[in-house]
Amino acid sequence: MRSLALKMASNDGEPCAKSARLEEAGSSIRYLKLDMAKYHSSYQKYSDDDLVKLFELGLRVKESASLTLDVNQKFVEDALNSQMKVIQESVTRIEQNVNAQVQTVQEKVTQVVGSQMQTVQKNVQEAQANVSSNVENFTGNVEDLKKDVSKQMATIQDQLTSRVDTVAQKVPPLNTLDVRISDSARSVTTQLQKDVKDSETRVSKKLEECNQKLDSISSSLQKPSNKGARAERNVLDILRQHLDGLNFTFLETARDTGKGDIEVQTPNGQKVMIEVKQWTNAVSRDKIEEFERNLANSPDYKVGILLSMTSGIAMRSKGTRFEIAFDQSKKQYQIYVPNAYANNEEHLIVWSVVMADQLVKLDGELGERKTKGLDEIYKKFAANIEHKKLCEASLASLESSMKNLKDNIQPILKTVDETKNTIYKLLHSS
Repeated sequence: MRSLALKMASNDGEPCAKSARLEEAGSSIRYLKLDMAKYHSSYQKYSDDDLVKLFELGLRVKESASLTLDVNQKFVEDALNSQMKVIQESVTRIEQNVNAQVQTVQEKVTQVVGSQMQTVQKNVQEAQANVSSNVENFTGNVEDLKKDVSKQMATIQDQLTSRVDTVAQKVPPLNTLDVRISDSARSVTTQLQKDVKDSETRVSKKLEECNQKLDSISSSLQKPSNKGARAERNVLDILRQHLDGLNFTFLETARDTGKGDIEVQTPNGQKVMIEVKQWTNAVSRDKIEEFERNLANSPDYKVGILLSMTSGIAMRSKGTRFEIAFDQSKKQYQIYVPNAYANNEEHLIVWSVVMADQLVKLDGELGERKTKGLDEIYKKFAANIEHKKLCEASLASLESSMKNLKDNIQPILKTVDETKNTIYKLLHSS
């Protein structure tokens, strides 16, 4: 057992914490006892001075470790707080930029879709006006031709009669020539009447041919095949204008037996059959069964759409804008859309194809909940389209108001300019 006397001298250079503990000791010299048997034999050869130095060195190491820990902990906390603030600000800026970009994309899509739909309506109206104008012009031209021919024939007859009378007046009243003159007059009159009659016959024949052509044109326009072809082209134009940019492709298949009128290839490679009907009355049951039979015989089509442009569909979609059926044996969906274009609602045709694109990914009955959900989605889709139309009308009105305002501002600017010139002349006059 060894005893050590340690002198705890104060030092102005020591840390504050260490000086405080020295003051609390109340004495500058303390006696400690060390049991050297507890330590390795190599330590027993150290002198008392060496052990005191080792003790002092340990105290300094401990104090240095404590102070270093205190300083590093505060430094780490400050550094973390500053870095977290930068990260939070960066996340906020990213979120704001993303929201702005999404808003810009939505506005551009709405503007492009609205412009395309307005162009389609304008083209259809112009085509209808051109057809009506051509038919009216053709009918008017025929009537004018008939009137001109009749007028010319009457003029010829008057001229010939006048000439005959003039000749008869100039010939002396010789009894020997009286009979010959009368015979000549009768011959000329007879020939004239014959020529007039032949002309009337030719004109009547031409008029009959014109009437037959008009009847043929009218009948041709009323034929179901021609009406159906126009409806198919209309549907194709609508789909190409609105869905071509979304990787949809469309093919005319009306001449391919059992393939419907239009084939849609979706972005994921699936095929959809579209049958278009332009009927005055509701599509009959036998045509519905024919559509279902053609779809069942074409397993490469996962979905079939029956569009009735301006009429209902027998026993289908009563009270709803569309109906979805599922053929369990063939694993095919059937979509029935009555009055698809009765009110020039292009969005209903586009909606049917977009819905079909999602149905090709399924393989089973939808159920009442999903069917109602689709109906609600369509209502929101239609409401957004109507809202867009109102916005376009308001925008047009606003543009008109702005134009009128600009037109009204021009005279004011002119008045200001004239006033400046008047003031200049007054101030610079002698």
